[in-house]
Amino acid sequence: MGRNACQSQRHDNGFDLTGRWFQNDLEVDTVPIGDRALHYGDGLFETIAVRSGRPRLLDLHLDRLELGCHRLNIDKPPIATVPDGLQFAIKTAGFDGADCTAKIILSRGEGRRGYAPSEMTQPVLRIGIFERTSYPVQYYRDGIIVSLSKGRLARQPQLAGIKTLNRLEQVLAAAEHAEPGCTERLMMDTEGNLICGTMSNVFLVFGSSVLTPAITHAGICGVMRHHLLRTADRLRIDYEAARIQPDMLQQADEVFVTNSQIGLWPVRACGKLRWRPGPVTRRLMAGLEQAGIGECRL
Repeated sequence: MGRNACQSQRHDNGFDLTGRWFQNDLEVDTVPIGDRALHYGDGLFETIAVRSGRPRLLDLHLDRLELGCHRLNIDKPPIATVPDGLQFAIKTAGFDGADCTAKIILSRGEGRRGYAPSEMTQPVLRIGIFERTSYPVQYYRDGIIVSLSKGRLARQPQLAGIKTLNRLEQVLAAAEHAEPGCTERLMMDTEGNLICGTMSNVFLVFGSSVLTPAITHAGICGVMRHHLLRTADRLRIDYEAARIQPDMLQQADEVFVTNSQIGLWPVRACGKLRWRPGPVTRRLMAGLEQAGIGECRL
């Protein structure tokens, strides 16, 4: 779809809701119809918080992108061009020194019809720049309401942990009818294990220890999850990645979720269960703020 067709999808300040997109330092508004990203979701993506013009946790995003390329056998991905490409896109889109959101889409590229990729296919990297999404301070102060999704995540170890372009499981879960005020839906895999939220990783606190689902067969290893566990190490807070059943929520003293854009949100309710942002959650929020996650400042 060309940019002229998107004129109605704009903020009051004129910035396009579909973002501004760049490829090889040129602004683009179309994608070739033969791109395998369109046909099969054959590619990867990263969504990066840009604060004061700088991509946050970029090293972790690039590590995951590189891992994804290895898992999908995408040969010679142009990952080395990402830092400079991001800075060009941020500046050109008018966010030099400001806050915004950047999205990297790495497609395997164009190819012949059929699932099997051609040896001639060349990876294509595109960078989108969007306005930053702001969230209510109450989410950080009081916590959010979550629900349990009816959908299930498929178990596929080769795809677990990485961000492929196929997010239909999350799309279906996010489209489910939920109770008023619900902000996030927690998802289980086909064996009934609690894995993650539609857009977040989930953590349960028992006493002074933190438990988070092991991402071995389903789900995404979020960069904020990684950053939080590093913070827990620094604060000497015990944690474990393990198999978690949904009924363990009933015994949890605290629950919270994380992602790269929000930082950390305490969870205050799930169905009839209730929690308050507790001391471990608050300590981790303070630690994240010290580690550069300004959203966690109360």
